[in-house]
Amino acid sequence: MNPNEHTTGHEGYDPDMFDVGGSLRSVADAVRHNKSVVLITCLLTLAIMTWYVVVWPPVYQADAVVFAERNIDASRDNFYSTWNIFRKDDAHDEAQLIKAGAVLQRVIEKNHLTYNDIYHPFFSELSYLWETSLPGRSYLKFKRWIFPDGSGDASPEEIDRGRVLSDMATGIAIEPEADTNIAKVVVIGPSRRVAEIDNSLLDAYLNFRQEMHAAEAQRSYDVLSTEVEKAGQDLQEIESRRLEFSQKNGLILDFLKETEEVKE
Repeated sequence: MNPNEHTTGHEGYDPDMFDVGGSLRSVADAVRHNKSVVLITCLLTLAIMTWYVVVWPPVYQADAVVFAERNIDASRDNFYSTWNIFRKDDAHDEAQLIKAGAVLQRVIEKNHLTYNDIYHPFFSELSYLWETSLPGRSYLKFKRWIFPDGSGDASPEEIDRGRVLSDMATGIAIEPEADTNIAKVVVIGPSRRVAEIDNSLLDAYLNFRQEMHAAEAQRSYDVLSTEVEKAGQDLQEIESRRLEFSQKNGLILDFLKETEEVKE
């Protein structure tokens, strides 16, 4: 025998070969001997899929394109640096402002959004289904009977508003386009109202941004007006003292000349 030759238990057996027919026969034998297990597994899977399709809400998506300022713009930067009343926001800050609670609250109130109009993450939806089901309500009553709580519990309406507000933010995504100043505002939800919600979201964001900057400019104007008024009172006081001094010392003509120069 050649020492380089090796024998195996089966003549002509290749360890890299896969016996498809033998595997299929093994599966068929396993199914034949465990018909009840296979049947129960198939029925259970079918029941779970049917429950998911019927109970779980669908997912719709709407996209809106937004154009933002460049972060580096010499002419605009010079304007904002000269007029300190106004402020230029960074694009990254604007992306976070779109999902701010104050903006989302305006969208919810304007469109009268409820729980069924908002996208909810998997575990949030599962928790809601449990809380609204008969076993979940019974468990909650039993828990409160065992561990009574004080007046710190929120009302069901407040809980729903908080759930809608927090889950709505998870259904909004900002997707910047590479090497551009353009981004997509993506809104997903369980109904076709996502397009309406997306447009309303951008309108609420722009209005909120305008009101925020207008309020900031108004506060700056009020502060500057107060300081100008104080400076005017101080100037009048100094002018009165100088006029009195000039009248006493016969310097009225020089004072009038300097007053005209100040006016000019």
